[in-house]
Amino acid sequence: MSNCAFVGDWADKRVAGYLHMLSVVTPSERFSHPLRTKPGRSGSRASVDPSRNNLLAAVPHRWFDLQVEQSNVLSFPQGEAMQTEHEEVASVYFPLSGMVSLLVVMKDGRTVESAVIGREGVTGARAGLGLHTSVARVVAQLPMSALVISAIALRKLVSQSDEIQDLCVKSTDTLLKQVSVTAACNSLHVVEARFCRWLLHTSDRAESD
Repeated sequence: MSNCAFVGDWADKRVAGYLHMLSVVTPSERFSHPLRTKPGRSGSRASVDPSRNNLLAAVPHRWFDLQVEQSNVLSFPQGEAMQTEHEEVASVYFPLSGMVSLLVVMKDGRTVESAVIGREGVTGARAGLGLHTSVARVVAQLPMSALVISAIALRKLVSQSDEIQDLCVKSTDTLLKQVSVTAACNSLHVVEARFCRWLLHTSDRAESD
């Protein structure tokens, strides 16, 4: 087994373990009312269960319900940019379906995918711990919907709840692990192996073959 494969397997197990820890506390009855998508972008109005996102499902109801009425559910077509690089993160996205890509944009306009996130995660969680500027462009890699919470609202929750602060810290840590493994694999694996890894990640988040 190559060093990169070993690191990738180790990181995948760490991420899986963290998600398992969250999944044991995911009863949808925590949420006293359904969220509805707001008109705009490509979204249509419909009931949405926030517990489709593993992280949201783990948030203690007594804290999350304080802000749930201020949250929106938006739909994004494939290829739409949700966050621009080098700008302050104003909104935090919890995917409920589909997948987002984090793209590092070079000076000549070329892009490199550094991570992907689906229903298991969140984009912009670092903004819950303080003002944060995104180093990556966040793009809908698959058609998707996401629950959107303002960074200000999330910081308010973090100031009141150790559990939500821990969620932001661990989510950021998990994302950094994925970025590290992606960098190693892009450097050491042949293109066929990298493509297979990407297909597996995409299949998991698309929830289909």
